[in-house]
Amino acid sequence: GTDPALARSTAARPVVGPARARTPVTAAVRGRRAIVAGGVSVLLVGGVTIGLLWRNGQVAAGGSPGAAQPAFAEQFGPVFGGGEPVTALAVGELDGRTVVAAGGRRGVELWDPVTGKRLATTPKAAKDVASLEFVEWPGEAAGTSSAAPASTGEVIPAGTTSLAWTSGDGQVWHWFPKGERPLDAFAACRSEARLTIVRRAEGPAAVVGCADGMVQPWDLRTGKKSGRFFKTGRPITGLAAPESGTVAVSTSGGGAQLFHPWGRVKDARLPTRGEVLRVAARSGQPLAVAVRGAGADLYDYQSGELTCRIAAPGLTDVAVAEANGRGLVVGAGHGLQVWDAATCEPEEALLPDSDDSKVTALAVGVVQGKQAAVASVGGKMRVWSLELTR
Repeated sequence: GTDPALARSTAARPVVGPARARTPVTAAVRGRRAIVAGGVSVLLVGGVTIGLLWRNGQVAAGGSPGAAQPAFAEQFGPVFGGGEPVTALAVGELDGRTVVAAGGRRGVELWDPVTGKRLATTPKAAKDVASLEFVEWPGEAAGTSSAAPASTGEVIPAGTTSLAWTSGDGQVWHWFPKGERPLDAFAACRSEARLTIVRRAEGPAAVVGCADGMVQPWDLRTGKKSGRFFKTGRPITGLAAPESGTVAVSTSGGGAQLFHPWGRVKDARLPTRGEVLRVAARSGQPLAVAVRGAGADLYDYQSGELTCRIAAPGLTDVAVAEANGRGLVVGAGHGLQVWDAATCEPEEALLPDSDDSKVTALAVGVVQGKQAAVASVGGKMRVWSLELTR
């Protein structure tokens, strides 16, 4: 049947963005503004998505398997998911296959976004997932092999992929979907925790933020503490670490700051304009800070200087991507919207605002060889392209 969150999204209003959703007029965009399929306009009128129609779990225009490569802002692939609320998403790769990890009340599930099939489920012991990331295990300096022991003392071969996430009881969970290693966990916080993965030459580390304001780095090879702990005094709402050594931390009611667990670089406080909900970053792109009731503030990741601001009062989550050589900010709330990361100018609405289009989890990554955004609405996940292909 038709997805009600999309079938009813015919009102010409942007998602979580400002009153106008201006789109830079390129040749590719001009060619896409009046695409019609089956009598339903499926892309833009005045920069706003106005009528995306799903049939049998597939996008009606240009999104079904075997069709032309989806262009920027087009949905593609099946709607997937078991219908349970999703609170955290991550996109990664296992054995050459794109995999979406979805966390919720009952643990973590792995899904194939191309076929829409569920691939694996973690043991039920891992509940109430608050944050989730894939972990890529590198080789040694030569890039050929790895002999890094896991917390169990086993060797982790180069190229191995694992998953790390936090739960409502403050534990950090570590799982290898392939292989015989058991699900591992250690207590980092007294209550809800969040994490980000820092890729270091010494091996990946999980930097964990707690509800009591403590930020803790942990070595995932050994499950032991690593680096300097940091006390903010306020609950941690998000962390991001696109480059080794620097971690962006957001706190409830306390703004955001740059934290350096390893080394002697001075921590920097960011001049945010309100309560910070999330932080998101990508190497070479600005740091995006989602601010309750305002939108997102973008900062230079190295200097901490404000670069521009996005007006989007309904924004609750944010992600940073790079496609076609430029940075993009994807914002979620009741719907999805994309902005240019260099200028904060609005691009296109992916999922228009409606009463039943509340996004509960958001991630960006490579799906079918394309930079894409994955979002969960009502326990169902779907994929949008972030690349211009025609």
